[in-house]
Amino acid sequence: MNDVARKSREKAEAERAHKAENLANTERLLRCSEVLQRVGIGRSAMYARIKNGTFPRPVPTGSNSVAWVESEIEQWIADRIAARRAAEQSASRPFR
Repeated sequence: MNDVARKSREKAEAERAHKAENLANTERLLRCSEVLQRVGIGRSAMYARIKNGTFPRPVPTGSNSVAWVESEIEQWIADRIAARRAAEQSASRPFR
């Protein structure tokens, strides 16, 4: 294989890798049913938490529809897990 063909192939591979990386970093929108399934709370509880500012707000996707940003939902779940672990650690420490 000559240098021109090799460089062309390397460039094409780099472009494919870049496109795959961008696709992996693309935000995804989740519909209500998927959000509820992931977080394990009911619809009323979710909307009450949105009103209280303790749950991610949805983004409008149409005149009568909304969706949630997947990364925000994942972060909310991670925050709940971290809070529980912190509480468990502080509860298991002996008193001095």
